[in-house]
Amino acid sequence: MFNRDYLSIMNGQHDKIPFIGHNCFLSITDIIETWSMMNELFEDKEQGDGVNEDLIKPVIWSSKWIPFTDFEASSRLILDLAPDKTA
Repeated sequence: MFNRDYLSIMNGQHDKIPFIGHNCFLSITDIIETWSMMNELFEDKEQGDGVNEDLIKPVIWSSKWIPFTDFEASSRLILDLAPDKTA
């Protein structure tokens, strides 16, 4: 499972063989850089369309979302530290 122990031992995925779909695990540095970039890009954006508000907050990006995988900066898996009501 993806956790602190994995990060302390592996620090990302160096073989670039996809984990889920086309996504590979990010290193600690890449997690911080991606999180910072997403916060800068979307800090003033309004809520998104087509989001089930009971599961995911209807926002384009949240600073409470931590990316942990990436595929060519187009597809990411995130850890949601502030899910909506029924998640």
